[in-house]
Amino acid sequence: TVVWDNIRQRHFRKELENKEAHIRYQAEHDYLTGLPNRQSAISRLSSLLGNRSSVSLIALDVDDFKGINDSIGHAFGDAVLIEIGERLDRMMENMDIFASRFGGDEFLLITSVVSAEETSLYVNRIRQELGRPFSYHDQVYLISTSMGVASSVNGECSAPELLANADLAMYACKHSGKNKYAYFDTAMKNNMLKKNEVIGVLQKACKENGFEILYQPQVDIITGKIAGFEALLRLKDRSYTPGQFIPVAEETGMIQSIGRIVTQKVVRQIAKWQDQGI
Repeated sequence: TVVWDNIRQRHFRKELENKEAHIRYQAEHDYLTGLPNRQSAISRLSSLLGNRSSVSLIALDVDDFKGINDSIGHAFGDAVLIEIGERLDRMMENMDIFASRFGGDEFLLITSVVSAEETSLYVNRIRQELGRPFSYHDQVYLISTSMGVASSVNGECSAPELLANADLAMYACKHSGKNKYAYFDTAMKNNMLKKNEVIGVLQKACKENGFEILYQPQVDIITGKIAGFEALLRLKDRSYTPGQFIPVAEETGMIQSIGRIVTQKVVRQIAKWQDQGI
């Protein structure tokens, strides 16, 4: 009986250990790709930076992933993510890279390589690997990615700061044509801060009647008479020109709300002129 009890206890402990290992694995890995997940990546990055290690981050995002899901289907989108995970997993065996799925169609790669020359070699090897065709249901597809690179020498950056820098570099690629990579520089952060400032001004202007319309006459060159007016949008706060705030409005989608505001102002002005016999 004692022997049998000991056997059962060992079996129970082994079963418990297996369950705990399984739960730990699930907590640390992405359910779809099997790669380490966001939590694991942040934990590893924080540990490296806390030990004053030199680190480079590569933020990798699949180009037009929403279009892939919408046009071919979510099953294909999942297949693409799984295949990317497998290719990155194989690369970890031969390269100084820790690859994780950071969320959605974004992957995060951590490496101790920080020199621009070596980092470029790594990035180009990744691009070459992910640039190979993807097969799905006997069809062949090509997928492109955008990558942002940010480095920290001897732990000079915090984990959130380094992550933000890599993301900024990656989104700079998105806005400049995709299917490429870029290194973070301080101008990107300054541009983002300026953009966020403009967004705040536009949001306030939409709520508090902060726009005005200037009317530029259009002259008939034959008769010399005014044939109409062009409505020009301006901020009452003159610190930003249309060339600065219109692109931000278009990118953020606020241009639709602003368009309605402009239409209302112009229609009211036309009605006022008509009441005056103009």
